[in-house]
Amino acid sequence: MAHTANSRLVWEMSVPYFCFIESRILSVPHMEPLAATTVPQARDEARVLLSRHDSGYAAHVFLGDERIHTIAAEKRAPI
Repeated sequence: MAHTANSRLVWEMSVPYFCFIESRILSVPHMEPLAATTVPQARDEARVLLSRHDSGYAAHVFLGDERIHTIAAEKRAPI
């Protein structure tokens, strides 16, 4: 069965977005479901989550099992 743009949109709206935060101090990424319903919302939400993790260096946004975006943490001045 061929996938149409409309069926892809329905699938995207029914599958939750997840964010995996990679950390300098943890060997296993922190995972959180996102409240987002669109890709731009998921990217924004992941960016905020990453900023809240002092040891986080990257956030990966997934839609289902497909990684759709990666965000690198901004460099922080040493304390």
